[in-house]
Order: sequence, then structure tokens, then C-alpha cells
Amino acid sequence: MKRMLFAALLLVSSVPAFAQTYAEVGLGVNFGQSVSTKTYSLTSGATTAVGKVDLDYDAGIAAGAEVGYAGLAGIPQLRLGLGYDYIEGKFSSGVVTGTVNGAPGSFSFNRATVTSLGATLDNNVHLVTANAYYDLPSFGAITPYLGAGLGGAFIDHADSSFALTASAGLRMPISENTYLGVRYRFYHVDSTTDNIGIKYEPIMAHSVMAILGMNLD
Repeated sequence: MKRMLFAALLLVSSVPAFAQTYAEVGLGVNFGQSVSTKTYSLTSGATTAVGKVDLDYDAGIAAGAEVGYAGLAGIPQLRLGLGYDYIEGKFSSGVVTGTVNGAPGSFSFNRATVTSLGATLDNNVHLVTANAYYDLPSFGAITPYLGAGLGGAFIDHADSSFALTASAGLRMPISENTYLGVRYRFYHVDSTTDNIGIKYEPIMAHSVMAILGMNLD
């Protein structure tokens, strides 16, 4: 993971000096977080239980910052940046589903249940990614764009993991060197293991942020 992030930083820092530098900050909301554990099988005497846990998370804060370069290789539509995203992960509810000796069953639990046990399932995610964007044809003063990124996800109470992102957004200048925008981003985080050894399936999440950007030179 450290080697991959170093390579991403080296790639961004090696961009030719003639490219235009930009910086952005974003604030918005994340939604759609749902996390599932791997399927486990437990046997005790003559009893065999097979099941998994599905966890749902409330919408929460999403924030980010990015620095990068525009106009790479003489292509004004192309941008390359190194970004940080924060996704708040506030646990809402969960359900255990599976079978006991072949008989299906399930039970649900919520935040209050977990809190009463003195535990927490809140898991914020911090992502560092190298991102590439391509501007599409403008309509009026508004420029749409598409992007993709790769890097690492650092999850509270769990191992770090590889992450991919896909983005779509709009930018509109408000002065010679400043612009506003809005950006949708999809996150795919590879499977991870938490601090007590439970393994999870890949995590999917979404965010929408308002963006304030500045061209620095």
C-alpha cells in the first residue's frame, strides 16, 4: 500500500512545469454505504451455523481536497491530481442472516443495541487517490467532466485497502482564477479485515460535493 501511494505521488510530482497548477476543496454528503461481512460457518457439537452480517450506514459528511495540474501534454482538457477524501461512516442498523442446521433465520439490530453493549460500528474512511479528469465540451460557461482514480483507503478500526473511484462533475468560473462546481463520486474499496479479525466484502459508497477551486499559476 505504501509503495502504491508513493508511486501515485511521484506520478503527480513529475508533471512538466509548464502545466497549470490548481487546488480544490469540497464539502458535501455521502450516501448509500452498505457493508457485508464474508459468510462464516461455525460448528459446535451437532449444531452448524452459516451466515453473514449486513450493516447499513446513515448519510454523513463528505469532504475533500486536491492539488494537481491541468493542460497536460498540451491537452487543455486533461487534468491530473492527488486528492484526499473523507467519508463519515455512522452506523445505523444491521441484520444477521443465515441458517442453523439448514433452517434459515435472521435477526436485526440497530445503533442503540450496539451502544448498549459498549461497542461501536462507526467507521470513517480516509482515501488518498491519484485522479485523472477529462473535460467534455462546454455549454455556455459550464464545463462538464469525467474522471477516475486509484489509491488507498484507510478505514477506522480496520486494515487499509486498495480503492478505485469514478467521478462526474461540472465547473463554472466565477473569476479569472477561481471556479465553483459540483461533483458526484463513486467509491469502490477492496475487501478488508477489522481489528477483531472479521473479514468484509468490498465496500461501495457515493458522495456529492460542492467544489471551490483555484488556478494557482
